[in-house]
Amino acid sequence: MDQGVRPAGGQAVPAKSRRSASAGDASLLLPSSLSWTLLLYAALVLATGWAYSAQRIRTDREQTYQSETNRLRAVAAALEQSAFAMISDGVGSAVTRANQITAAGGLSAVSERDLSPALSQSMSGGQYVRSVFVADAARFARAGRAGSFDVSRVPPSWFSPPASQNGVWIGAPVPDPDRPADAAGQNLLVPIARRVLSPADADLWAGALFDFRAFEALRTQLGGPGGVIALVALDGTLLAAMEDAPRHLSVGSNYASAPAFRQGTRYLASGWDSGTIESYAPAYGTRLVFAFAQLRQYPALIITARPLKAILAPWHERTTTTLAVTGAFSALVLAMTFLLSHSLRALRNREMHYRTLFNNAAFSVLLGEGDRFITANDTALRLFGLADQEALRAVTPEQLSPPEQPGGRPSARVRRERNEQAMRDGNATFEWLHRRVDTGATFPAKVDLGILREGKTLMTLAVVHDLTEAKRAEQQEEAETARSARMQRQSDVLLRIASRGSGGSAISAALEGICADAAAVLATDRVAIWLLEDEGATLSCAAIWERGEARYGELPRFPMSHLSSYIAMLRTERVFTSADVAGEPRLQGFSELTRPLAASRAILAAAIWRGGDLAGVVSASQLDGPRTWYPDEANFVGAVADQVAQVLLDFERERVLADLQVLAGELVHIQNEERRRIGRELHDSTGQTLAALELDLARLSEAARSLAAKPRELLDNAVRLARQCSTEIRTASYLLHPPLLDELGLVSALRWLADGLRERSGIELRLELPESTPRLSGANELTLFRVAQEALTNVQRHAASPWVALRLEAREHSVSLEVEDAGRGIARRDTHARGEPGVPALGVGLAGMRERIRQVGGTFAVESADAGTRIRATVPLQSLSEARSA
Repeated sequence: MDQGVRPAGGQAVPAKSRRSASAGDASLLLPSSLSWTLLLYAALVLATGWAYSAQRIRTDREQTYQSETNRLRAVAAALEQSAFAMISDGVGSAVTRANQITAAGGLSAVSERDLSPALSQSMSGGQYVRSVFVADAARFARAGRAGSFDVSRVPPSWFSPPASQNGVWIGAPVPDPDRPADAAGQNLLVPIARRVLSPADADLWAGALFDFRAFEALRTQLGGPGGVIALVALDGTLLAAMEDAPRHLSVGSNYASAPAFRQGTRYLASGWDSGTIESYAPAYGTRLVFAFAQLRQYPALIITARPLKAILAPWHERTTTTLAVTGAFSALVLAMTFLLSHSLRALRNREMHYRTLFNNAAFSVLLGEGDRFITANDTALRLFGLADQEALRAVTPEQLSPPEQPGGRPSARVRRERNEQAMRDGNATFEWLHRRVDTGATFPAKVDLGILREGKTLMTLAVVHDLTEAKRAEQQEEAETARSARMQRQSDVLLRIASRGSGGSAISAALEGICADAAAVLATDRVAIWLLEDEGATLSCAAIWERGEARYGELPRFPMSHLSSYIAMLRTERVFTSADVAGEPRLQGFSELTRPLAASRAILAAAIWRGGDLAGVVSASQLDGPRTWYPDEANFVGAVADQVAQVLLDFERERVLADLQVLAGELVHIQNEERRRIGRELHDSTGQTLAALELDLARLSEAARSLAAKPRELLDNAVRLARQCSTEIRTASYLLHPPLLDELGLVSALRWLADGLRERSGIELRLELPESTPRLSGANELTLFRVAQEALTNVQRHAASPWVALRLEAREHSVSLEVEDAGRGIARRDTHARGEPGVPALGVGLAGMRERIRQVGGTFAVESADAGTRIRATVPLQSLSEARSA
């Protein structure tokens, strides 16, 4: 990650190669060949260990195999001796009895009564002899151990000795004659017989039926499970078998085709009477190890066998253990070899790694002795502009620093103080201004200084961190913080300007406040707002704020002809900035043209637009020298110009609204006076005329009693119509301007108004009026009366309410009138339905009520829902005497 060092005021210096000369030339503590020797030694140890393990495993297998085959042969030999003794015992007894029978005249001559005791005496041997028998061509006799005795002229089917077997015969297994037929199949006996030499009978045989199950107890000598003991005739017939369940061999079956039997017969043909065979056994589906021994004097083999897997099972366990031990030993050797090799590599590479890290560290490291440098890493050489180590040794610490540090203190004195601090405290950390040797450029750095005294020599270690980028980032962060603070102040000022209403103040005061706020945010010397007047012929100063004591008796005005180029720039640029007016070609002579204002050295101006036309300028000026304007300051002045345009629009709107309100007040006053005049004329002129007409018609009616009925009826109708007209004229006169309001006050007028509504509509009136109240001013009393009149008329026309409440309440400083009904709310009825036939339309609705109340400085509120409407009007409490004095 060498990316070089960028010193202050200079360009990046490329990083050197990581493999420095000092690192490359350093002699290693240990040769690299030692690692190869260690690896070869480890390989030799591993090879020897695995070779020894393989040899031991092979030898162990041979010994295990040999031991087990010897065991099988020993058991087979012992079984052969036992079987020979058993057969000799049984067959020998039978032959002895046959000789006695021969001496008595032969089998045919001995009676059955004498033959039975003779054969029974032959059963004195072991339990393995189940029956003895003698037989010749004409007679067969058998005696069983259970006391049975059979004599027949025809030998049984199982007794068929061939004539060519040298006087010895072994037959196929047969059931025990003394056992039940259903169990006989499970207790097969082997018939064995010898030819008895008799001069009287050349075909005399004597033998016995043997049970070899006694060999079952000898299977334990085979050394484990899976052992097999078998007695097989030389023709391959299985005579007896002892094995674990489930049984695989079938007694009486012929196994002459089995591989093991064929191999055994080949051994016998070669002259061997015993031996061992390893062969696949189809009956067991696996390989077995067989040991066989030929039964002396009889055509049969004694066979012992065990599965090869069972024989080698202990060897497999020992082999697993041996492999595990060898593997563990190998892992230990490999781990030790790895650790040793790693340690060797670490020792061999430590100095090289140290030098590489030293030379390529991101910080500079300098080692000094006294007043001279011994060495430094490559980063330090690049940072200080040194060519190599020789150049470093040729300079002194004073040459790496400017004469003075920030603050004006001499570098030599400060360096001595830092050395004393490091010697006293063990180390010292401080900031230092360094100087490059090649360019002389200075740069800030952080120094970690450590000093060690060795005798009279001072060993110095200085770690130098270049702070150029950090200082630049710090400056950028400070600039960003200042920008954020400026923008926050700008936002606050813009929000204050936007939320500042006219409040009745003059527009000049509002614009002066904007100038002062903008100057405070911009920290500038002058802010002014200029407006185009005289149809764009004059640029007039509407408001100005200037730092210092400058005051202008009359705000300046300039002809547009003098500032045409300046205004032209503002027509094409939303915001115009100039850091130095003197160097701006477009502002040549600007300072002279704007006298008596102090000359601007830097200017920031934004156009004020209204309806797409240029209406003026907001300008900010720096008077004491050039100034660079920030983009956010330009945006701020542009936003202030937009706010000024909005303020001008707001004041224009307020002025128009004020004029409309004055006009509305005048109209209401004129309307009241006109109503008063019309009401007076109706009462004084038209009412008097109708009264005279009514009197004349009454006298005429008295005088015309002698008239006929029809003329009389017409005259009475005329009298009635005259009276009705007089009543309606008087009512209209009172409604236009009730005389009770002037004579008795508001409460009496309201009672009269309520009584009239009750008589005309039949609506229930709920009055809550005080007995008496102080007389109000005429305007206030008339206003409340007109509100009550309009509200009650609306209830009668639109609300369809069964009742209406009229309340008047006098407070300390105000009087409130409240009209409430329980009919349809305003939202459910047509509030514009006016002029129904026969009903005069009085008032101007809710808008008229609200305007009347506003004219007298009161408040007006309407609450309406589906279940009714409530109107509340409040006016200030001003007595009649106060109104007259005012």
